[in-house]
Amino acid sequence: HKIVEPIKGLDMIYLGAGPEKPSGKNILYAGEVQHEDVPLWLAAADFFVHPSEAEGSSNAILEALACGLPTVVNDIASNRELLDEKKAIFFDAGSPAQVRKAISDIVRNPEKRGALASNSKSESNQYTIHHRSKNIVNWLGLNN
Repeated sequence: HKIVEPIKGLDMIYLGAGPEKPSGKNILYAGEVQHEDVPLWLAAADFFVHPSEAEGSSNAILEALACGLPTVVNDIASNRELLDEKKAIFFDAGSPAQVRKAISDIVRNPEKRGALASNSKSESNQYTIHHRSKNIVNWLGLNN
């Protein structure tokens, strides 16, 4: 996909590896960062955008939730397993216009951004390793 044109006055930070290396005014491409540094990068953000088209259970989204970041994500089944409209704004990554609109919505609506952030942080504890491993043990019937 083509990288969406930046929204005027919006600074963007891109983390991770991939074939496209975004560049331009107000864009910082950090590339891959050490795992232990991810919380520092996320703490510097106002929101998190995740356009992946095939992810499974995304650790990146879980990390953003744990940091209390409102999320803007591609509307795919695996993202719907983790998120709902209380924690995220969804878009079709195949539509640059939808991506732009979703990002514009979160930028221009601080009340919604605050509500999404609050919901993300309060519900992130259900995805801790302790909680997830307990669910697996229960699912396997090993809790006796």
